[in-house]
Amino acid sequence: MIKYPPMDIHKIVSRIISDVRASGDKAVCAYTKKFDGISLSPSDMRVGRADIDGAASKLDPELKRAIDFAASNARAYARRAAESIRKAPRASGRRRGSAVEIFEKFVPVKTAALYVPGGRYPYPSSVIMTAAPAVAAGVERVYVVTPPPNAVPAVLYAARVSGVSEIYLAGGAQAVAAAAYGTKTIPRADIIAGPGNSFVTEAKRQVFGDVGIDMLAGPSEVAIIADDSAPPSWIAADLCAQVEHDPSAVGYLFASTSRLASAVRALIPSEYRSRVKISVASGRKACGFVDEIAPEHLELMVTKPSLLLNSISNAGAIFLGAGTPTAVGDYCAGPSHVLPTASSARFSSGLSPATFLKRMSVVKAPPSQSAGRIYRAAGILASSEGLVWHERSLSMRAAAQRMKK
Repeated sequence: MIKYPPMDIHKIVSRIISDVRASGDKAVCAYTKKFDGISLSPSDMRVGRADIDGAASKLDPELKRAIDFAASNARAYARRAAESIRKAPRASGRRRGSAVEIFEKFVPVKTAALYVPGGRYPYPSSVIMTAAPAVAAGVERVYVVTPPPNAVPAVLYAARVSGVSEIYLAGGAQAVAAAAYGTKTIPRADIIAGPGNSFVTEAKRQVFGDVGIDMLAGPSEVAIIADDSAPPSWIAADLCAQVEHDPSAVGYLFASTSRLASAVRALIPSEYRSRVKISVASGRKACGFVDEIAPEHLELMVTKPSLLLNSISNAGAIFLGAGTPTAVGDYCAGPSHVLPTASSARFSSGLSPATFLKRMSVVKAPPSQSAGRIYRAAGILASSEGLVWHERSLSMRAAAQRMKK
């Protein structure tokens, strides 16, 4: 893998996107050779259906059962979430004193590209956590793009049990560009979702506007509020579980006592200590610090975690009690583990069926005398803004109503 200094990422990604837009599959294959060291022709980019269907037979039975379990939970949660969203528009109605009928309609995007990152190990969990919300939302065409080395049986099987049968071997910024603008092989998507490295994130940033994106994901992070009821070894393990993701990942501990803080600090491996921040704080004070950080994950490892829950406003996902580590959410709890990072939990949420749904407001003004009030008010506002044809379109309807009296 070629490494570039961070200051060059913007230029490099911009060039990759430009090349893919100009040369399509040829550019994607060229960058796959350059970055992954694998030679592919456009005909090799799509994984065959036989390979996807045959992946199950190549899996260790225990891993297969774990994937089945995780996928089942993710699908069940995503279905419930999608159903709760779809029930909302059925509650249509009219405001008092207004003839306007208003409600909302939710429609899924037609095509979603799911980016599944590579790395030291394959990530079947990322397939599950991105595919379940998209499928539950009713997206017509859902496909995966992933670096060629990542197309192992576990990833292929995770896609199959998640309802995805279209997988393309492309990674990095070139995969994002291909999904954003389309090539002869990779279809143009309406939205690109899923985590990735800094090149993938920068590519998503640059193509946003031409295509939708879920979020700009950064390095993983966890914050833990803990009291003396939580075993120090569990706390240390949970902190390390997040910082092991990435050299830029960070962990925060707000311990109720200096004794607990010291005990945990002693258990953090030396290679992680610079990225684990440990302070002494508890209760609402600790919650205040957490809200400033707005972490991707928050663990409340205290005796009564529900008492702190209402004091938290900013977190991607919250895990209650010492028996609920972030790793449960990473794999098997059900909600997607694709969560806002870099303090973006202040204003955004994790991946869900809502990510793939477009909300449309639907308005109907019946041709009745009571609609005259809204025509008049809207006309006055249009006139005050100098929009002649806006005012005229309203006054015509108001006049038509008066003639019916």
